[in-house]
Amino acid sequence: MKKNFYLKAMALSVCLFLSVSNLSAYDFSGGSGTARDPYLITTLADFDNIRTARDQKFQLTNDLDFSGYVREDNQPWWPIGEWGAGDNDPQRFSGVFDGNGFKIKNMVADRSCHDLSLFGVTDGAKIVNLILENCEFSAEARMGALIGTAFRTQVDQCAVINVKVNGIYGPKVKIGGIVGWSQGSEITNCYSSGVVYSQGDEAGGICGAAESGSTIANCYTTCIVESDNHAGGIAGAGNGSALLNCVVASTEINCATDVFRVCGIDHGVVTRSNCYAFENLLVNGNPATDDLGATTKNGANASQEELTSVDFYDGIGFAIKATDPDDDEYVQIWKIDATVSPYPVFLWQEGEETAIRSNDVSSYTCWTDGDGIKMKGFAGGEQIKVYSSTGQITALFTASAFMESFNIRQSGVYFIRIVSGGNSRTLKVIR
Repeated sequence: MKKNFYLKAMALSVCLFLSVSNLSAYDFSGGSGTARDPYLITTLADFDNIRTARDQKFQLTNDLDFSGYVREDNQPWWPIGEWGAGDNDPQRFSGVFDGNGFKIKNMVADRSCHDLSLFGVTDGAKIVNLILENCEFSAEARMGALIGTAFRTQVDQCAVINVKVNGIYGPKVKIGGIVGWSQGSEITNCYSSGVVYSQGDEAGGICGAAESGSTIANCYTTCIVESDNHAGGIAGAGNGSALLNCVVASTEINCATDVFRVCGIDHGVVTRSNCYAFENLLVNGNPATDDLGATTKNGANASQEELTSVDFYDGIGFAIKATDPDDDEYVQIWKIDATVSPYPVFLWQEGEETAIRSNDVSSYTCWTDGDGIKMKGFAGGEQIKVYSSTGQITALFTASAFMESFNIRQSGVYFIRIVSGGNSRTLKVIR
């Protein structure tokens, strides 16, 4: 009798588990999670619930605006996909996410943790056709706007636009514009703009560290990159990886040691081919004059005219021309459309709000040193107000030079409000 009771109890438990699993799995706006019938992501809650079915197929059906979003547990954003116990752990995201040409925008995440990104840790995943716009991530190590750590993952036709990735807590290593740490992954046909900042090591406009058979191909960036050690326009560090047909259209990279326009430091063998950088890009305030070439850490020089030319990108391997008479299987991926951007955008991309407009636009950045807080990117005449975390004004002055600073000894969180004309911008720095 007791045995029958336990059997019935176990059966009931299994049924309840399956029922709960099915409720969770179908908590989307449609679809069944297969390649032919992916789960449809229409709402913010849909996207957050991807973590309940991390090995399934998903498709975005419209833009998602995360302004002010708080999860159901009243906590700020936590990435989809976590480290888990090792390779192929079910806590990692191993599914397929098709952005379907839509964008995710205005996400802000600030936590002292690793892998704080849209997708934290991916393993055997695929993410395509997605734009991430006006987002800011501040955390410790292994952090990119799209993915923190990518194991054996494919990223194709994805862009991060006007995004800040700040490594300001903990060990502060492997900070990238798109991916923080790439392990045996492929990042192809992608671009990034914004600021990548690390108070530690290995910062890059596309990837913080590309290792273990990783490939970055047909990608470009206009990101401003800053790091204490190991910084590059494409990757902060490489090891057993390949950087192919990559372009750094940025205006500046700043780093104390191991800083180059394309790749900061080679921890092992790094293959570079057809790599170029904007000829006026400044490395620690100076133009690059040595180690120039399409296979070097600094890349070959490219003029602004070339950086906005279809022929230039076609010549280095981007699929940008409408036809290729020598290849019946040629598929066009890129275009240059002056109504969208002076730089390459995806063939499916429309609307000037979703593009990089120019690499000449000033970008304010701030950081701490032994004496206080330093800021740069000013044209002159901007009003600068510095607030403590309690809202008290600790400094008020007008910018008169490209770089400004003020002394402050007390530790804490400070907010810097910069007003120029009718526009304002607020930065955060931790001392």
